[in-house]
Amino acid sequence: MKLGMKIGDTVEVVKGKFAGQKSKITKLDKRSGRVVLEKLKKEKTKAKELHGSFHASSLQLVKVEAPKKEDAKTEEVKADATQETKTEVKAEEKVEAIKE
Repeated sequence: MKLGMKIGDTVEVVKGKFAGQKSKITKLDKRSGRVVLEKLKKEKTKAKELHGSFHASSLQLVKVEAPKKEDAKTEEVKADATQETKTEVKAEEKVEAIKE
């Protein structure tokens, strides 16, 4: 099941006891469509608190965590590598054309 959410995204609970509260996602269960949130805990007994899992349909996505940016050096290395592979392919095509 595709949830459209990732770990680290901020969501708001729309339904249930915790309606209106915002929290970050700590775990996702794609099979059952349930999400565990960071700050919200349900009390099972007086001595025991459990992290509450919420169904994805009862949550609304508020803020998407931005993807991590790569360093400029790694981007340059990737650009150089793609440039090298392009020149290698062109050289191979020239060799094949000469053989024919």
